[in-house]
Amino acid sequence: MAKNREKVKRTDRIVKAKETSKVYDAFRKNPADPLKEILGAGRQSHPEQWNSIINTMKSQGVEVVYKDDVMAYSPSRGNPGQLVIDKNSSIGVLIHEYTHYLDDMNQGFPGMSYLELRWN
Repeated sequence: MAKNREKVKRTDRIVKAKETSKVYDAFRKNPADPLKEILGAGRQSHPEQWNSIINTMKSQGVEVVYKDDVMAYSPSRGNPGQLVIDKNSSIGVLIHEYTHYLDDMNQGFPGMSYLELRWN
């Protein structure tokens, strides 16, 4: 009986080590978007959430530009800024950039000058 418990515990440790290794490999292969290595493109892994965020940003005046290997939200003074994103980015990247947009909106769209003041 004790031997069976030990086997289960060792098996659990091996599975956990493989899962940890997979996550580590994702960060090593793609440090800018490690979730892409695990979940794939957000449009495919989370289509409803992806479309909801994109449509919300567009409806609120954010210019959405698709560009390979780029992910950024660029603020604009007095108005919503621009989201530049790879169509194959993970849902995590889109949520991250959406958070920057929400922060910008909550500050009243101060533009880059707000960031410059915070850094100095």
